[in-house]
Amino acid sequence: MALRIFIRSLNWLGDTVFQAPALRLLRLRHPDAEIFIQARPSVADVVRAYGIGEVLPWADGILARARQIREIKADQAILLPKSLGTGVEAFLGRVPERLGWGEQGRNLLLTRVLPRWSDQDHYALRIRKLMIDALELSGELPATGAELELPVAWAEAAEDALPGNFGPFLLIAPGASGGTAKQWPPAQWKALLECFTAHGLRSVVVGTTREAELGAFLAGGNPGVLDLVGRTDLRALGGLAARASLVLANDSGLVHLAGALGAPVLALYGPTDPATSHPLGVRAHALWNRVACAPCHKRQCPTDHRCMLGLLPGDVLSAALALLGEGGSRSPLLVTRPSLPGIL
Repeated sequence: MALRIFIRSLNWLGDTVFQAPALRLLRLRHPDAEIFIQARPSVADVVRAYGIGEVLPWADGILARARQIREIKADQAILLPKSLGTGVEAFLGRVPERLGWGEQGRNLLLTRVLPRWSDQDHYALRIRKLMIDALELSGELPATGAELELPVAWAEAAEDALPGNFGPFLLIAPGASGGTAKQWPPAQWKALLECFTAHGLRSVVVGTTREAELGAFLAGGNPGVLDLVGRTDLRALGGLAARASLVLANDSGLVHLAGALGAPVLALYGPTDPATSHPLGVRAHALWNRVACAPCHKRQCPTDHRCMLGLLPGDVLSAALALLGEGGSRSPLLVTRPSLPGIL
């Protein structure tokens, strides 16, 4: 009988990309295993697109998810989040071997507590290390990546979101679900989009329904900006990213998804550190105005937001034009992608 492995996926969009190299390593180690992945609806389409295992329907409530796990009759559970709730679910799901990071009071719920990550490591390396420890691997291991082939349904969703015969465009995502500290100020974005329009470049702005006011502000009075904020689901966002001439956004889930899809990306960093969260794509780049108090990793800036305010529209414009082959110059704020041993 084939080994049955239960995986609890991480919850954030960027993390579902960062976990892909680890899950691919698992599949290489157990090519014949039945793998079941439990993922929140907000990221399930991305987890499913990687095709590593069966993505379970999301059940509401810890007890319901525990019953779902119990029905799988898994031999092993590998819990990628470190939350107490995921430990409870696997325990109540009667999985005989339950592996994951400790902390948050769940150590007694695990049959094997895996060593804590290094805070200096990129998130993708942390998850890969967890998988290596869970599988008890050693020696030279194959490198795996997070690259993602665009699903046909995603490309079709992007076409449906755009007006007919829509030409080349830049995809702009001015929001960030991780807090306002990660967001470049709206006035800076507006100035940048006006510069793009002056250069003959069309921009498409995307975001959540909560950011509708921001989208209207950026598009207002600018004929070169199409406002699709609140009008795209995750599949359409992926399709738009893959089609864009450049994806420009704060450090958010979209830059990581776009990087995995092979799109050219320019991500703006402030309170977070590109050394630990740089997009994985080979065409992904990051700008970081590093100040004395960065990286603070705070959701809201307690002082003057100098890291983002000090990143000027001219800095971003020059870097973007250089990536587009439209002139511009290499910015001194452009950071080098960190070395990621074992990750393509």
